[in-house]
Amino acid sequence: YSEFESTSAALFTLGSAYYAYADQLYAAPLPAEFKADPELEMVYYEKLDELRIPLEDKGKGRLAAVLQTAKDQGLWSEWQTRTLGELSKRAPAEYSPETVQFPVVGESSAVPAGAPLPLRASLHT
Repeated sequence: YSEFESTSAALFTLGSAYYAYADQLYAAPLPAEFKADPELEMVYYEKLDELRIPLEDKGKGRLAAVLQTAKDQGLWSEWQTRTLGELSKRAPAEYSPETVQFPVVGESSAVPAGAPLPLRASLHT
């Protein structure tokens, strides 16, 4: 179990480091001498993107490996929870946030198991 946690922690740390580096490139200020020339500004940001996007891909890959490790071993730890939180922020279309589900106990408004509720009769009859 400790190997699982160590592997998960290492992959999470690597993924987070790649993302942190990509974030720094994204936030890099435009050099003053480029501000006067829109073409230079565009080239500058394109070059930063050429560096940033592969780093984001590597970060996402390492974080996805954390979840794959859990799937392969049938285990879960704080590292998978942290990973899912990070991925749900950075790639929400692919990774939904982790939610806690509570079982229904006692009376509730839940649909009873066994059969669907009958449809209402027409309102105009």
